[in-house]
Amino acid sequence: MNIRKLLLAAGIVAMATTSCTSLDDHSDYGYGIEPSISGYGAGTTWSGNEQLGIFVVPSGADLSAATSINRHYQSDANGNFTAVSDAEAIHYPASGATVDFIAYLPYQETADGGTYSVDVTDQTDPAAIDLLYAKNAKDKSGLDPKVRLGFTHQLANVVVAIVNDPSITSTAGLQVTLGGTPATAVFDLATRKFTQTGRATELDMQVDDSGINYSCIAIPAEPGNGTTSFSATSVRSLTLTDGYINLALDGMDAYVDLADVTIQSGKRVILPILLATDGSTLSATLGKVIDGDWSGEVSTDIEYEFDDPEPQELEFFYETMGADKGEKVSSNTAISAFTGWDNPNLTFTNVSGGKNLTVRCPNSIGFNSIWFPAGANDFSISGFDVTGYKTFKVQYQVACNGTGQDIQTMHVALNGVEGVAESFVFTATNTFADAECEIDASEISGAGELHFTTDAANTKGLRLARIRLTGYK
Repeated sequence: MNIRKLLLAAGIVAMATTSCTSLDDHSDYGYGIEPSISGYGAGTTWSGNEQLGIFVVPSGADLSAATSINRHYQSDANGNFTAVSDAEAIHYPASGATVDFIAYLPYQETADGGTYSVDVTDQTDPAAIDLLYAKNAKDKSGLDPKVRLGFTHQLANVVVAIVNDPSITSTAGLQVTLGGTPATAVFDLATRKFTQTGRATELDMQVDDSGINYSCIAIPAEPGNGTTSFSATSVRSLTLTDGYINLALDGMDAYVDLADVTIQSGKRVILPILLATDGSTLSATLGKVIDGDWSGEVSTDIEYEFDDPEPQELEFFYETMGADKGEKVSSNTAISAFTGWDNPNLTFTNVSGGKNLTVRCPNSIGFNSIWFPAGANDFSISGFDVTGYKTFKVQYQVACNGTGQDIQTMHVALNGVEGVAESFVFTATNTFADAECEIDASEISGAGELHFTTDAANTKGLRLARIRLTGYK
């Protein structure tokens, strides 16, 4: 063999030797080195001292197979993470096998077993109880040592956005609490599911600098009576069947039912609440609920939607003098002597005292009505309480014993406040027309007394039938 061939063969052997050495210690491939770990997501701004726990598992394996368990790392202001000690540092497998990363914060030493204890009782420092979680870094090895952990919120953010009615001049001192959710739970770091461990409680909501938005961090798991596991299909959302918001201001309290509201893991729900007062009571109306991602601050420029509230109404009475039951008096009957009232619990009075103000049933009409002869008359109904109502509606029927007289000659007043029916001139004798008037109740309270009166303008005589009084709060 010539020298050239010998040199070539020696070079091949040397290359083979070098290659084998490199493959044995893997030094050129980064196997066994520390990963470079950083984090992002969930609108996170790093303070520079966040404490987090990290698990490393073989690619595709469950948390129970972790090779690095709950290693304690901390952040810098740029979201880069380093081990708090050499003993806590993570290294890639020297074998070159790929691994997955699972991380959470804030760090808990007791999370070695794969469960994290959640306690949201103290809401004064949200960052201290805001559970963040990352499981997106997969199939990593020393060939690509950089690890970027994408964190997401695991709890729920509940925000009450206060909208003031003009009757509320200031919300200074307003206290807002969320009730019906648990304060404690256990979070499974493998499945990301919650198990409640405590009873329902009230959480104090914290107001931001705007003075408008009150918020708290809530557990999306149903409260129980102790340590019973939550057994519903999903334990990452909770319909607040027994949930409520309580608001306290200037010695007054208001309550908002949240039975149709759902909170979800990692989500924010905004509850617009319109506050109003009449000086002695506080009212709170829930607007259109907004569900969305939990990220950033809640704007103060959102146009919240409120349905026009359905008026709360109460029919105080409907009095027909027995007409709707087919009852008929056989002769003209004095108000004090008539016993066929539909509402015998009420008091019916001939205030004016005229003997001709009576219950009658002319054959031409065929049902009972109250006859108001020409001139001045006063008939009242009493025995009910009108406190707490904004308006009243009085509906009744009137007939005239002649033509050309206006229906407005029958006057209606409740506790001295008069209502005026729409003008109508009778063109037929003893033919009933429907009448209706509204009465402002802003200055009315206490025992109610409804009066129907006529004066000298009543020249023909009127008949009154089918009286209905309805109050609206």
